[in-house]
Amino acid sequence: IVCGDQPVVLIMGGRSEIGVPLCGRLNAAGIAVVSVSRCERQAVDFPGTSVVHPELFKRNLAANRLDIIGIVSLCPIWELHAYEQSFAALGCERIPWIVFSSTSVLTRESEISSDPNGTVARLKFGEEWLMSQRRLSESRTLVVRPTVVYGGKYNNNINLIKQLSRYTRLSPQLNFALGSRCPVHADDLAEWIVALLQKYTGDRDAGLTTTEVQGGEVLAFKEMVSRTSRSSGLTIRAINLSRSMFSFALGLVGRIPFLPKTPPKLVERLEHDFVFDNREAQAQAPMSMRFFHP
Repeated sequence: IVCGDQPVVLIMGGRSEIGVPLCGRLNAAGIAVVSVSRCERQAVDFPGTSVVHPELFKRNLAANRLDIIGIVSLCPIWELHAYEQSFAALGCERIPWIVFSSTSVLTRESEISSDPNGTVARLKFGEEWLMSQRRLSESRTLVVRPTVVYGGKYNNNINLIKQLSRYTRLSPQLNFALGSRCPVHADDLAEWIVALLQKYTGDRDAGLTTTEVQGGEVLAFKEMVSRTSRSSGLTIRAINLSRSMFSFALGLVGRIPFLPKTPPKLVERLEHDFVFDNREAQAQAPMSMRFFHP
């Protein structure tokens, strides 16, 4: 696969929430994959997928004779600039790119001034770098900003709620968290990406497009938490948490060193709607998104 004997799709960040089902779907469609991943020994073994460590991919430019027909980036978008020489050596300006960012670049833009080295600032840097690199490209570029992605084992949102529910046997009832969300399943995104690649590799259009993408059901954040807690399969006891109690609990959780850091203004964000329009994504390729079933 890595010798250039057959056309391949290059996936940056193949061991990820979307990457695992995407590798499987591409192989099932008869498309070989080269997956760049830091955890190559822990990657799911697919017969038509070859996993390469990022350092080997960057250093081994002379031997990289890949026949790439498309690039899908699922790694943090700000990491792409480190592969600039590799992309140039492989002639990637002539092939379509599908690059995942996040809607946080829109919903949390105000954080950039207070945290210029934070996640949102890095997302913005990654998108700006990509646009500067691809503005004169000979093929399509699609920047995808999903909402909450779930369905695999690598997400840190839905899975964290499940783990807490299994451990505590409690389901927090956040009656103040009325902000709407529209979670999207990783496998639905993988199916959509395959359709995009099949479309993009067959046309000669160029240009850069940005689109938001979300799931098939809009629901309040409190309902999302409730369904996720009940999905553990255990007997779960409901516990009502007011806004102030939840804020206090978050402060305690934030002191635990091995847990992910909570975003600023999280409680306030739970009261706001973050729902986007799928029409541009549908225009790029037809999609069928499932309701939220964690």
